[in-house]
Amino acid sequence: GTCPETVYSVPAQKLDEYIQTSLRPTEDCQRQIDEAVDTICAALQEATEPPTVIDVAKGGSYGRKTVLKGNSDGTLVIFISDLEKFQDQKENQHAILDKIWERLTACQLERKLTAKMEMQRSYGGLTILLSTQWQSVTFDVLPAFDALDLSGKPSPSTYRDLKRALDQAKASPGRFSVCFTKLQQNFFNNHPRKLKDLILLVKAWHQQCQKRWERQSLPPSYALELLTVYAWEEGCREEDFDIVQGLRTVLELIEKQEQLCVYWTVNYNFEDETVRNVMLNQIRSSRPVILDPTDPTNTVSKDETGWQLLKVEAQNWLISLILRESPGPSWNVL
Repeated sequence: GTCPETVYSVPAQKLDEYIQTSLRPTEDCQRQIDEAVDTICAALQEATEPPTVIDVAKGGSYGRKTVLKGNSDGTLVIFISDLEKFQDQKENQHAILDKIWERLTACQLERKLTAKMEMQRSYGGLTILLSTQWQSVTFDVLPAFDALDLSGKPSPSTYRDLKRALDQAKASPGRFSVCFTKLQQNFFNNHPRKLKDLILLVKAWHQQCQKRWERQSLPPSYALELLTVYAWEEGCREEDFDIVQGLRTVLELIEKQEQLCVYWTVNYNFEDETVRNVMLNQIRSSRPVILDPTDPTNTVSKDETGWQLLKVEAQNWLISLILRESPGPSWNVL
């Protein structure tokens, strides 16, 4: 890629410029990938033979619009009319993916796209790699039950059904989070461009930490994206802000991870008894706690060793002179 050795080596006053030149995908590459995604989604929804695709939601970094320049990830969540409950997607996934694979192969979409398209079918899943000259995004294709009503909102009964499905399937929490991909898209799309830039900076740092600690698993990038949103919502809420202050705030939150209990009540809250019990259970668990704003069963922050490693890295960056030369305090969050 075009990144310097590490984000640590970028002077504070050059961070904005660094994000524009090294972390944001170029508009041209982004447009080619967007066009390819739209073409694929249309092909999936236009087909007349079963399985009937009601809708396709875009998830992962691509759906959240937090794609890093170079290589990134995405999901194409395919809502199938035959799936009537959460457990159905687990049972029928293999057969559905076979049909989707056949459908996309028959369309010969690669002839119509400016981006290069490659598909891979393995026993566990189906991936589509879209690439342009400077950018590639690997999409996992995931069949899902459409859990939201026509208004696109969840109701308390949605989450009661989710809890029951997890219990019956003895599935791990978050197993059916893909059903709420549209909510994740909405959650991130309601935030300003500059916040997405701060997220890109935090993600680039996270990627470099992961390279350095390749044998250890660090907390997922999604957890840090949510933490960055939380820092901005609690401490700033301005469309335009000092990127260094924002960065310092996020690093300081990672440093104070033993105090972190982060959750939102935009899609669910404490009113319904089942949901309340799920939330209280999560909130009382060991810190740090970061709850997926779309799925109360999904704690995205589990993994204490990884958080400890990130804490060390965060302290290193905070101490480095590059940040010490920066003006202004961090935001007041905790």
